[in-house]
Amino acid sequence: MNILPKKSWHVRNKDNVARVRRDEAQAREEEKERERRVLLAEQEARTDFLRKKARQRNAPPAVDAAEAGAPGPGPVDLFRDLLVEGKGVTRGNREYEEEKRQEKLARVQGCAAREGEAEEEETDERRRRYNSQFNPQLARRPRRQDGAAAH
Repeated sequence: MNILPKKSWHVRNKDNVARVRRDEAQAREEEKERERRVLLAEQEARTDFLRKKARQRNAPPAVDAAEAGAPGPGPVDLFRDLLVEGKGVTRGNREYEEEKRQEKLARVQGCAAREGEAEEEETDERRRRYNSQFNPQLARRPRRQDGAAAH
């Protein structure tokens, strides 16, 4: 029985093919419109920025309200002088931070050194066991260190 073409959801149905094409065309138009809006917004922002920059360049220098001693229209900042001079800013204890950094560095280096030693011992043991299969004398005596071989 060939009942698939009679189903409303069949993908090769003429109505469904037309609907997909129409939806794809609509999506392309919407994407073009969105891109056009983005470009227009960027252009307006750029134009506004340039206008402000030109106004500042051409305007006579205005006297700052804070410099003139007159209060500005905004909130009063009582601690402005302290922050400008740097007196109200806490910087922490530099010596303590340096000690902590040194300790952390020493811990990291110490862990790396211990891991290297453990890996070296494990590798030596593995080699000794493997080679003892072929030469039983290697199983009895441990591998010599560089200092012992220099006698």
